[in-house]
Amino acid sequence: MEEKIRSKKDWKTIVLFLMLGISLIATAVFIVHKDIQKDEKIETLQKELQINAGEKSSCFFLRDSLKRENARLYVYKTLTKAMIHRDEAVSQLKYGIGDVVILKVDSSRVVINDVVIGGGKFEYYIKYSVMHKDRRLETVSPELVY
Repeated sequence: MEEKIRSKKDWKTIVLFLMLGISLIATAVFIVHKDIQKDEKIETLQKELQINAGEKSSCFFLRDSLKRENARLYVYKTLTKAMIHRDEAVSQLKYGIGDVVILKVDSSRVVINDVVIGGGKFEYYIKYSVMHKDRRLETVSPELVY
């Protein structure tokens, strides 16, 4: 009888040690699996960081290149403003370039060759440059044509 009790105790200890061993192995596998997942997540985050750094440097390049273009075109700012001013002034006139008009002075037909806009800081003038039949140019004010 004692042998049966002893063998039952042996089986219980064997089963207990087996359960303990299986739980230790399962815990070790779980820890290793989590470590592998953590390494994969770190790798993906590093790749995203590299992509973001590349995009950031390309944004700096684009911003700097736009600054360069603006600096290169800045010398034409005054000319562009003058052209805008000229176009606004010409749009208000009754006659444009290429129109055939009659001079009030001698009732001769002339062709408007150009619109001359000039002046200073506080005043400006608008005149037509007209061409007669004999190819001579004359500058007249807009009030002298109809």
